[in-house]
Amino acid sequence: MANRDLFEVADKLGIPRDRIYFTNFIDKWVFLKDKDFVWHLDDDWVENRGILNNTKTLAIDSWGNSAWKGKCERFLTRKGVK
Repeated sequence: MANRDLFEVADKLGIPRDRIYFTNFIDKWVFLKDKDFVWHLDDDWVENRGILNNTKTLAIDSWGNSAWKGKCERFLTRKGVK
């Protein structure tokens, strides 16, 4: 089964599998463009730049640091989710 590790983590976190989308090598901003996501977390600066330039979704960089966790928490609090 492809992406078994990803689904195992999602299951542990309680993320329904039908909420996981694969873009199949199409830029992620294309998928996110007309959607209402609070943020997208990615370690790819090219994807993040495309998201920031083409959508209303905040792109958070996760490459090599743990500061992304605090950013996610702050945005959830600001949006009234937490």
